[in-house]
Amino acid sequence: MVPVLRAPSSGRARTGRCSTDSGQDMSDTEELTIPAPGEEPQARAGRPWTRQEVATCVAIFAAALAVRAVYLHESSANPTFYSLTLDSRDYYLRAVGLAQNGVIDTNFFWQPTFYPFWLGVLFKLTGPSILVAKILQIVLGAITCVLTYRLGCRIFDRRIGLLAGAIVAFYGPLIFYEGEIDTAGWAAFWSVALLILLLQTAAKGSGAWCVVLGICGGLGILTRPTFLPVMLTALIWLAAVFIRDRRTWTETIGRLARVMVGLLLVLAPAASECYRAAGHFGVLPTSGGLNVYLGNNEDTCKTLTIRPGFEWEELTLLPERHGCKTRQEASQFFYGKAWQYAKAEPFSFASGLGHKALQMANGREIPRNVDIYLFREWSRLLGLLVWKAGRFGFPWGVLFPLAVWGLVWGWRRIPLPLVLFVVLYLLGIVVVFVADRYRVPVVPAMSILAAAGCMSIIDMLRGRQWRALATACCVAAAVGIISNLSKPACEEKVNYASEMYALLAQNAEEAGQTGQARELNEKALELD
Repeated sequence: MVPVLRAPSSGRARTGRCSTDSGQDMSDTEELTIPAPGEEPQARAGRPWTRQEVATCVAIFAAALAVRAVYLHESSANPTFYSLTLDSRDYYLRAVGLAQNGVIDTNFFWQPTFYPFWLGVLFKLTGPSILVAKILQIVLGAITCVLTYRLGCRIFDRRIGLLAGAIVAFYGPLIFYEGEIDTAGWAAFWSVALLILLLQTAAKGSGAWCVVLGICGGLGILTRPTFLPVMLTALIWLAAVFIRDRRTWTETIGRLARVMVGLLLVLAPAASECYRAAGHFGVLPTSGGLNVYLGNNEDTCKTLTIRPGFEWEELTLLPERHGCKTRQEASQFFYGKAWQYAKAEPFSFASGLGHKALQMANGREIPRNVDIYLFREWSRLLGLLVWKAGRFGFPWGVLFPLAVWGLVWGWRRIPLPLVLFVVLYLLGIVVVFVADRYRVPVVPAMSILAAAGCMSIIDMLRGRQWRALATACCVAAAVGIISNLSKPACEEKVNYASEMYALLAQNAEEAGQTGQARELNEKALELD
């Protein structure tokens, strides 16, 4: 057994950060295991930044940015790089309308509002440049890698932080969606920023940190609705920490109130603008009910594979035929249909949740409107970083089993918010439906757990701890096998190549490029 050091119990969350110091100050730490062979001790809270630490962050940022720049250069040859389709096109058009005419109408609230608003502000400053937006997104992705490194150091040690940062830096699906007009890159950034701020707020408890935490949580909610249950749980955890630290009720309520102020600074203007444009106060997208229904009904295989065109329009017009007059009413209509199905067919509903849980754990990237494997044709780098063989997919097929083992191995040192974030976010995906771009925001947190699991296995090899090593390998292998039992999803059988060229043909027709539209339609028919 690994010996344990116990520090005086102050009830405070650990405040250690990355450092190259060789000493360890145990005065502010919780229960810590003695480092394994080669493991660096916990850093001192008072000296988080050194020259070497700054150099490490710069190196991680530069490496992550270089990888993303190479991919962005290669992907510029793909036909949808500038000619956007489906959700990307919708985001772009709403942003252009906001930048050029200040238009915020009912359509603006169909999807989460932060991303088109951010694009609109950017386009107001720089013009409607798709390339500029993508360049800024890969810079944001490189920052996400640095933040992941810092969070990994804070929770475990510098080695694990470095490996976690490297995993995020080379994680193919994340790189892909950061190069698209899509919310996934921003959602990944908010996820790791929110965890860092939450731990910092619990440790410091200052009013400023509380307000910043609330602002970050609010922006996360406006980026992906899945952040809402995460933020509500975070508030409960913070209250428990403040009470455990024997703070007075006045202090506890005051700090939580500051978090709420931060939330309201972001959510209140969004809700007010929604009322002005759509007639109701709301911060969640009005497509929420439809998405829940798509993944929870008697024939999800059919609903999840409905493609743009007549069938999709028929589905979206269904609420209107039942008397719904607004998109909010339509959303409630679809929520009601999903709830009726769950009540009428509880076993079928539960079976569907179990099936989606297996899909969530499966290594293959399940497409929604875009098939990431299709775009390997235009990027050698993406071809190396994202691939599948049979029922196995890389990189999630490796990341997930390692993360599960990392959670088992390091559960005493992992702060509860990290675990809650991973569990609640993945459950949020399972409740709706599984898609690769919805898994991306949880990658930074999963990378820290996977890095911990990987380093524990390396230390077992060095220490010749064969029994422990066998246990680790068995757990990881069992998780890997079970998670890859699910058959290919119905969405994986859609011909996305043909659909892509058909959508590009529509873009060409709208632009008056009749000859190009004819060629693209012929290509779509050839691939069909």
